[in-house]
Amino acid sequence: MISEVCRCPIGVGARRVDAAMQILERFPETDIILSDDGLQHYALKRDIEIAVCRDLSLGNGLMLPAGPLREPRSRLKRVDLTINRDSDQVIESLGEVWNLVQPERTRHISEFMGRQVHALAGIGFPEIFFASLAQMGIDVIEHEYPDHYEFNVQDLNLKPELPILVTHKDAVKLKAIARDNLWVVPLNIEFSEDLSSQILQLLESRHRG
Repeated sequence: MISEVCRCPIGVGARRVDAAMQILERFPETDIILSDDGLQHYALKRDIEIAVCRDLSLGNGLMLPAGPLREPRSRLKRVDLTINRDSDQVIESLGEVWNLVQPERTRHISEFMGRQVHALAGIGFPEIFFASLAQMGIDVIEHEYPDHYEFNVQDLNLKPELPILVTHKDAVKLKAIARDNLWVVPLNIEFSEDLSSQILQLLESRHRG
């Protein structure tokens, strides 16, 4: 999904250092590498650390397995920037959706307002996807699956027969078994002007030339 959206080199591997080196070897003009979910990969040297949180209360504040944290709460004091997904730093919206079988067929999400649909989600925090659809006035029949779930044909045999809405992340896994009634709902994300400025300032201050 990231490759489709960003149109930039993507490195995948169990060892972040190896993945980063492969990118630099194949695309030597690269001057910025983003490591998704990479704070704990200390073998990978980094110039900037950004923590993205959805709930700054951090649940019960305890580390795994007693709580949701991988490191103590104090770790946030050492990062360069903390982004709160639930604040006005980030603006999320749903816009144009497309048919997974015929991507040239598009609709605005508002066309589903007042209609009943099936919504499938095999992602972290699927309730956010369902809530976003409901906020648009869509009557959602929720189908929640584990994060990174591998869908099969039987998962699409849903009754009654209605449009099926899925996230872009899940759509990548559904391409091989897609049906005409399967629609992809991308999440549009924009940064506030202040957050964009902070990120650019960080990049400029750490640029090595």
